[in-house]
Order: sequence, then structure tokens, then C-alpha cells
Amino acid sequence: METLIYLGKFVVATALLLLFYWVVLRHRASYRLIRSYLVSIPVLGVLMCILSFDVPVELPRSIEHNVEQIEQHLLTWDHAEGEVAQWNEPVQSAPVAMEGQTEPAPVQAPAVQGMTVEPKVQARTGRSYDEWMVLLVAGISVALIMVFAFYVVRMFHVKRRLVGERTDEGYGLIRSVSISTPFSFGETIFLPADLDARSEEMIVRHEKAHIAHHHYLEVWYIEFWSRLCWFNPVMWLCRSELRNVHEYEADRDVIRQGADVHVYQSTLLEMVMNESNPVVNGFNHSFIRQRFVEMKHSTAGTLGRMGKASLLLWIVVLFGSFTLRPSAKLTQPEWHVPVYPDPLQTHFLLNLVEDNPVTSFHLYMGDSLFHIDETTPDTVIPVIDNRAEYSLALDRVTVVGLRGIGPDGQQTQWYGELFLVPGCLTRAYVSRESPYLVKYYDDIQRKSVLRAVTSLRHTITSLPVGYPRMEGKVWDCVGGQDIWGISPQSVCFGEDKTWIKFEPQINLGFYWKSMNLTSLLLEDPQGNRYRYQSSSPTEGVSEAESLIYGHYVAFEPLPSDVAYFNLCRAGENDSLHYFAKNICKAKSERKPNFELTIEASPGIPDCAYIIEYIKPGAENLVAELPLDQNRQCTYTAHLDSIVRAEVTAIFPDGSVCVKAGVLPLVPGAKVKLNVYHAYWQVDGGKSEFYRDWVNAKDMCENLDKRNILPAERDSIRLCYLNQHLDRLGCLYYYDDSYSESLDEVDSLPAVTAHTQFGREWAGNAESRARRKERRQAVAQRPLWLFRSPDRPLSTIIIDEFKGMYAEFVHRGAYVLEKEYSGDDPENPYLHSDYFAARARNGVKIYKVADLELVKKIKREYKEN
Repeated sequence: METLIYLGKFVVATALLLLFYWVVLRHRASYRLIRSYLVSIPVLGVLMCILSFDVPVELPRSIEHNVEQIEQHLLTWDHAEGEVAQWNEPVQSAPVAMEGQTEPAPVQAPAVQGMTVEPKVQARTGRSYDEWMVLLVAGISVALIMVFAFYVVRMFHVKRRLVGERTDEGYGLIRSVSISTPFSFGETIFLPADLDARSEEMIVRHEKAHIAHHHYLEVWYIEFWSRLCWFNPVMWLCRSELRNVHEYEADRDVIRQGADVHVYQSTLLEMVMNESNPVVNGFNHSFIRQRFVEMKHSTAGTLGRMGKASLLLWIVVLFGSFTLRPSAKLTQPEWHVPVYPDPLQTHFLLNLVEDNPVTSFHLYMGDSLFHIDETTPDTVIPVIDNRAEYSLALDRVTVVGLRGIGPDGQQTQWYGELFLVPGCLTRAYVSRESPYLVKYYDDIQRKSVLRAVTSLRHTITSLPVGYPRMEGKVWDCVGGQDIWGISPQSVCFGEDKTWIKFEPQINLGFYWKSMNLTSLLLEDPQGNRYRYQSSSPTEGVSEAESLIYGHYVAFEPLPSDVAYFNLCRAGENDSLHYFAKNICKAKSERKPNFELTIEASPGIPDCAYIIEYIKPGAENLVAELPLDQNRQCTYTAHLDSIVRAEVTAIFPDGSVCVKAGVLPLVPGAKVKLNVYHAYWQVDGGKSEFYRDWVNAKDMCENLDKRNILPAERDSIRLCYLNQHLDRLGCLYYYDDSYSESLDEVDSLPAVTAHTQFGREWAGNAESRARRKERRQAVAQRPLWLFRSPDRPLSTIIIDEFKGMYAEFVHRGAYVLEKEYSGDDPENPYLHSDYFAARARNGVKIYKVADLELVKKIKREYKEN
């Protein structure tokens, strides 16, 4: 039955398309438009049958819940083929357990009391009805196409056997006594040998018109479709109508070339129609009377703009009615812990500074929830030549804890944690002065870790031991700038403590444990200050765990009726950050006002896409969307303002694509992102905004490629911004693009006042003044450059000629190599954008004279 449904759908679709031709286009549209429409009918009919697009429908939560339950039970019975099942017996399905959770309980089918149904299941002994139907249709189609191919081969054989000549246009011309009726095949004209001069001239003009319009290609095309879809009568009607239009168009061209109408019509009547080859354009056709009427009373080309607009509207409406179907799917992304299909070899490398006392490391593997148990190490990694390397096979992102072991076998103060991504190399640098690990994650590793962390944040709801149990008034969302790149999430006004919840970011390389929070204060609108009390998680909770559950900082309790507060440093009068009361509704209750549809090219291996918001000092992965069968996915969200987002592809093996596309998300817009092999393209949305955004982006990127001073570059940008005060595109590009070179600017355009860029510039007046004074002071000093002993071609810039470097010169470890005066025309640094200001006061370049003495002085300074 499924085959009959598809065939019937194809017949109905093509019939409706042909109906519009008969009612609107026939005898009104131009011949070219009619031909294009007729040849597109079979393709449009096939697309309307095989394509299907889901249209999300917003349903109340109660209805969505019922739909999910019904679908779950239907899915259980759909997969019960081949088994005898009864409704009064439990039918179990096996849902996949989430990472870090126990095996879920089986789902039972509902029992209907007092009723037992036994589905009849018969073993399949042969082909199904649909399979026999497909074989029958395909067999007849192949036979008809083979007959068509026979005619084509036959005509090529005739053309090769007969000797002909060339016309002025380069077409072939063959005269033969074996040809009874003139016709053309491809770009060759076949004529009877006994034609008189007048008739031959008319016939040649007619056939040349066929060839000039490439009618033969359309004849072969429609013949193929007619035989492939022999069961569809619409295809044969399209074939007939297309041939008629070919004759009408060729007749029109002959008359326009100056031929006498009566003489031309007489020639048509003299011809005898006896050619049955379907792959040629015959001179005569069985509708001579219709052709004469068309020559005399032709109305082709009189279709107006309204008719053409109705054509486009008809195709869109018809295409949409066949391909679009409502779908009540949740728009919220369903998160799961990313697991790679196969374990991949994973490496990490630790580089230790010289004279580091660590001789080996104890490695502790974290579980699927990033919890590390340090009771027993999983392995011991030795340190060889100040390097420690280790490899293991992983199928998911994990975390390892590393604790240093000294020469005496005792644990050192040093401890650190590393994220490991399957198939990647993670590098880290271990310092000597403090127990600190500098981690190097590239963009792919950071995204992979962020995927795992975000999945656990969405999956895990309860807090582990060591985290606070907060009760009291809560601000669900907190506005304001980030603290050390960490975003504030919520505030709880308890009776004994006021808690602020933060979410650390993984790309910092360090976490809250290494931060000094004791200097923080809260300040209410009346100027009252509240001291820092404690932070959570406490000892025993890993740094990786704090990324999942967030971090909580406790202060002395604030009054519950406070409207806003400032976060300050102890001993300083200026406020660091401002927090405003901003109680937000839950995401499920906020209607989406933005829609992004991603469509991937069929030739690329992408299987899913992740969307990440890029905000100052923080990154927030908000969705992971798998591609559907049409290689599309849709993301909807509620946006309060323009957000910069990064879209990255995920490959079938679980890895993240190296390249990513950055685009703005605008409230109230519907945008489509087309992803191709080497680039991506944005369609739709608010066209005015996206056009201005692209123009501003291109302008700024071209400026960056030019060799001009930063101050001049920013001045050009500001001039461009002043000329586009009423546009959003350039405004968005300048948001969060503060540059220290703008310290020299006295004012900014008023349009930037409400952007992050404008707020940061306006709020840093004192800092700008201090930076300007520092630069002026530095510009008064000579430029001191020291050649690096490890890399002779590189230099070290010294702002203050004192301390260790002054000791180098005093004791002869470094000697003066070159010296330039401030007005020396040979001074190469005067022409450098970076050194121009300081080189005016002279340049001194020192080189290494005694490398051992350099090391000795460095050791002395480290020991002291």
C-alpha cells in the first residue's frame, strides 16, 4: 500500500501543476516560460512526494506530556513485530541509561482490564505486495526506456551512414531519397532529396529554429520521464503539450524572419506526416489547424506581472502543502553525555621547570561525573628530563588528578587536574614556586570539554555533599559584568548567609581554589558593607566538579528587601561590579522569539551542531542539535538582546570540527544557516541588520590587514560608526571590542552608550587616565632590548633598567651590542608602529656575553 500511496501522490501533484498550466499559462505566457514550466513538472512532482519537513508546533506542556506518552507506547508496539504479545502482560522496552545513572526501570504497556488481544503474526514466505508493485513498475519502465534508447541508437546509425553538408550556422544538413518526411535530430537536419527550392527554404528555417532553441534536448528529456513514469497520464499530456509549444515557437521564428504566411502554410499542407520516431523534431504534426490559428491569433507573451506572481505563489503553496507537516516536538535540546563510538588513544604531556623537586606523579582517574577519589592512585608516572608523559584509551571526556611525589617518596604540595579529550594531546606546564598547573587547551579540546560539562549540568539536578543547601528569597538571574571571567547566576538571601552562585569557565586554566576571595565585600544602596564569610565547595570537591555544579560564595546576610548591591574590594572605595535585581521566568515559560535553522550540504560528514553564546569573559554552550533525515536542525530561543553565537559541527566519530561560524542572533528574527564544504551562508532574518553587520565586519577585517597604527584604525572605525547611528549591524560588531588605543579618544558616538563596548569605555575614565600617564612615562625612557640567550633572534623588552637585568650589565653577563640615538635616521625602530614612541628617546640593544653567568644570576634572584 505504501507504494500505491507514493504513486498516487505523484499523480495528484503533477496533475495540479498541469492544471495551472491549462488555466493560466496556456496561450498567455511566453513560449520560453511555458517550456520551462512543463519540463519542471516531473521534477517538482517527485520532490513533493519524497521531501517532508517538520513544522514545530507549540503545545501546552500537558499536551506535550500526553503526546510523549502515546508515542512511547506506540513505539513499544511498533518494535514487537515477530512476537506474540498480550495487553494484559507487561511489554518491556530497554531505554538507554544516561551516563552516571543506574539502569532505568523498564517501561510497561498499559493493561486493559478484562480484555485480551492476541495479534496474529504470520511468518513471511515471499515478497510483500509493495515489493511486487515496485518490481512491476520498474520492469515496465526499464522496457520502455530501452525502446527509447533503441530509437536514439538507430538515429545515430542513420546519421553516421548518410553523407551531408554544413549550414552557415554549423548545423548538419543531410539530403537523401530514403527520407520521406523532413525532421531534425540533435543539430542535424534531414530532408527528402526531391524537395523544391521554396519548400526546402521554409523547412530549413523551421528546423533551424528547433535547433537554436535546443528543443531536441527537451524532447529527449520529456521522453525519458514519460517512459519512466508510464503509469502517470499527466506525463504523456506534458509530452504532447511540450511538442506543440515547440512547433508554435518554431513557426513564430520562421514568420518573424520575413516568410510569407500563406506560402509557409501551403508548405505545411503539402507535407505528409508519416514519421513516428519519438526522438526527433518532425516538420509536420497532427495539429495543423491549431498551428494556423496560433500563427494568426497568437496571444503568447501577454501574461502580466500578476500572472507571473500567481505562478510563483501557486508553486510555493502547492509545494508547502505536500512537504510540510506539523510536528509537536520540544524545542529545548535534549542533553546527553557525549560518548565516542570507539575508544581513542589519548595523550598528555607535563613539562616541569628546571630544578623542580617532583620525581613522579600519582594519577587518579575521575569517574563519569568528574569525581576524583584520591585514596589509591591508578598509576605512577615517572618524570624523565623534566617531562612526564602518559597515554590511555578513552571513549569520553574525563578528568585526571595529578599529585607530585618528591625524591623521598613523600607527596609534595603540588596538585593539579587535567581534562582529557579522546584522540587529543593535552599539554601542561608545572611551575616550581607554587602548586599550580598551567593548562593548554586548544579550541577543539575546549569545546569538547564544554560539551561534557554542559551535558552533566543539564542531567544532574541534585548537589553533592559539600555544597550549601540554600533556603530563602532567590533572584533567579543576576545582571552585571563577570568577575574574573566567571558569570554570576543567582543570589539567595538566607537568614544566616547571602549566597552568590557562579559558574566557572573551563578555558581559564585555573579555578576558584586559586583565587583570593577574602578581600570581597558587598555594598547595598545605603552604603552598608557585608563581609565575605566562606566559599563552597569545600575541600574534597574537585575543581572539575565545581565546573558542573557551580561555585557558591557566602557573605554576611543582606536585607531581603534590597533592590541591588555592589561587589567591592576591601580597602577600596570604587565598586568593581554592579548587580541589579532581575528575576527571570523559567525558560520553558518564555516564548521563543528567535529561530535558527541549520541546513548542511549532503556532501559533508556533519551529524550534529553545537551552538555556543560568546559573551565577555564567558562562554555558554546552549544547544546540541542532531541533523534529521533532511540534514536540517532548528534552534529556538528567547533573546533579550543581540547575542553573538558560534556554530560548530560534530562529526559521526564524536569529534568537533576545527572550523566554526560566528553570527549574531537577533530577537524576532528567523534565520537560516546554509553550511557548505568550505563556507557558510546566512539567509533571512532582519535583512537590514545582517547587511549592515556584514559590511561593518568586512570593513573592520580589511582594516586589520592594513599596516596602520592602532589609534588610526580605531579612529576610522569610529567614523564609520558615527555614519551609521541608526543601524544595528555596525553597532553589534563594536560591542565588546574595547581597545586600549581608544584611551586617546575624548568621546564616543552616543549610539554606543547602551553597548558593552560603550559601558566599558565610559566606566573606565580613571583607568584610562592612569594608563595614559603610564604610557607617557614609558615613552620618556629609552628602549632597552636584551637578546634572549635561548633564542638569539628574539628580544626581551625592559621597561625599567634595574633589578636582575641591571645586574646582568653590571657584572658583564650582557654587553652592549648596538646603540641608536633618538634622532638617528638609521634607527630601524623609529619606523616600527610598536616601538615608534619609545625609540625617539634612544635604543640600546644588549647581547649575551657569558651564558653561565646569566644562569648564575638567575639562580641567585630565585633563591632570594
